[in-house]
Amino acid sequence: MAPIVLIWDNVRLHLSKPLREFIDANAEWLTVVQLPTYAPDLNPTEGSGPSRSTPFGA
Repeated sequence: MAPIVLIWDNVRLHLSKPLREFIDANAEWLTVVQLPTYAPDLNPTEGSGPSRSTPFGA
């Protein structure tokens, strides 16, 4: 199997025990890189939508 690099945010599902076990069991072909907790410079869509300070639908 070809090597895979998976880049994840810190959603709780990504940090669950079953996924950790899967990653550990497949470390020969799977590399997981977790983003920092808040990294708007690494997320090109951050800031492209409406401001969070404006009410929804306004």
